[in-house]
Amino acid sequence: TGTGWGNPRRWVRQEGKDVDCAEAFCQENPEICEKQVRILRLSEREAYGPFFGRYLNSKLYRGENFFLQIDAHTRFRKNWDYWLVEQMKLTPSYPLSVISNYPPGGDPTDEREWKPPTSIDERIPGALCGCTFEDAGGSHHTVRLTETSRTFQRGVDSGRPHHSCFVAAGFLIAHGSIVNQVAFDPFMPYLFMGEEISLSIRFWTHGYDIYGPTVDVLQHEYVRKESPKFWESVAMIFNNGGMHNGLADLIIPRVQLLVGWKDTPAAVDSVYTRADQFANGEVRTAMQFVQTMNIQVRSLQQTAPKWCLRGLDQPAATSSRS
Repeated sequence: TGTGWGNPRRWVRQEGKDVDCAEAFCQENPEICEKQVRILRLSEREAYGPFFGRYLNSKLYRGENFFLQIDAHTRFRKNWDYWLVEQMKLTPSYPLSVISNYPPGGDPTDEREWKPPTSIDERIPGALCGCTFEDAGGSHHTVRLTETSRTFQRGVDSGRPHHSCFVAAGFLIAHGSIVNQVAFDPFMPYLFMGEEISLSIRFWTHGYDIYGPTVDVLQHEYVRKESPKFWESVAMIFNNGGMHNGLADLIIPRVQLLVGWKDTPAAVDSVYTRADQFANGEVRTAMQFVQTMNIQVRSLQQTAPKWCLRGLDQPAATSSRS
């Protein structure tokens, strides 16, 4: 392990194993685990980053009505499932809907009850209306999403979800049909930056409208600077401190193919393996996505659309309902 950002991760001697949280939970709740819990366990050497992990996770889907994806280190509000389902059913495009944002920060070890939402002192949750471009290792660029606060226009109903631009990998809920309609791509190992723009454009072009939540039902522990990160595992396993950035530089052109820009072609053609199988949808085009979300591909800039910031509907010409 390491301390802070500056110290690399290293193997350390440890007495005994870490507590297996899933195992401990199932010992206390065997009836729940028998019917409702499915687990796929991988060693550190077998884990190829979050993109591949999402793909494996989707293979545990067994036809449930809804599909929820979260990051670890997450705290849930009381009756969180009820509130998420209620929000989903209020979206105008349901069941072709995805609700997502960056949850507010919190401590997952906090055992105090987080009470159900009320109209009193409830903030309007942030939405993913903006993005920036940044280096992705080597000569390539990728997209980092930015959450923006919302000030709804007068007369806008804050009790139902409103359109947003992008999907966060660490929290999204969708109708279960999305697992089969927009299959997760297993050919982007080790990528961290690039996952969210890929999910956003693929969901949207397959006809799923993106929304921000009306209430917060999750909190997430961000940063965790004292804890190991997966890119440190990559460097440690390959005994090369620059290995993760090198792999990202190799693979990011696959993401750029989806968005429609290529600042530098892929070094090897295998990066595009079965790209047609995990491509954008045909309900809407990548160009419509770029235009609707105010992305300037050539200048690598984006301006948050007014409709996203003010709680308005996205332009009708690109709505899945048009």
